[in-house]
Amino acid sequence: MRSGVNSAGSRGHHFGGECRQARTISDQPQPKGQVKGEAMAGGRPTKYKRAFCDVLDSMGDEGEGVAEAIVALGIAKDTFYCWQEAHRDFSDAVKAMRARSQAWWEQKGRLATFGGVDGFNATSYIFQMKNRFRDDWNDKTQTELTGKDGGAIETKETGNGAAKLAQFLDGIEERSGATGDTPGE
Repeated sequence: MRSGVNSAGSRGHHFGGECRQARTISDQPQPKGQVKGEAMAGGRPTKYKRAFCDVLDSMGDEGEGVAEAIVALGIAKDTFYCWQEAHRDFSDAVKAMRARSQAWWEQKGRLATFGGVDGFNATSYIFQMKNRFRDDWNDKTQTELTGKDGGAIETKETGNGAAKLAQFLDGIEERSGATGDTPGE
């Protein structure tokens, strides 16, 4: 299974597996008696359990990240991201874990700035923050220009620059035609 970012900006997953099943089950109307998120007859049931959110709720307070959560849950990385798409409660638990983790790391950096952490390595800290929390700790800025309502940028002629250029070119053409010379020769 591969993962990437789709055109809508969200993480997309390909080649089936539990993610396809979870997305299909969550997006379709459920037959009577079927609980949303359960596998339909003949399909492999999801390994997802609400208890996984409780595991995530206990993480982040010591700066744990996604890889540590994946190991604690005993699941694949792709499954971790698929479940965020398929289960709102899991997605909310991941967001809360990440917020607690970022708060832990930021507190350590704040304390270290004023000498409260022995052996603090500022370069390593900055590297950690920029890679763990890219949305908030990124030096790169991106500027996109769009026109009204997100459309293309409209260009308008203001003044008579185009007319002056046309006159100038017509003048060159007339002179070169009258003398038989080509400009620049």
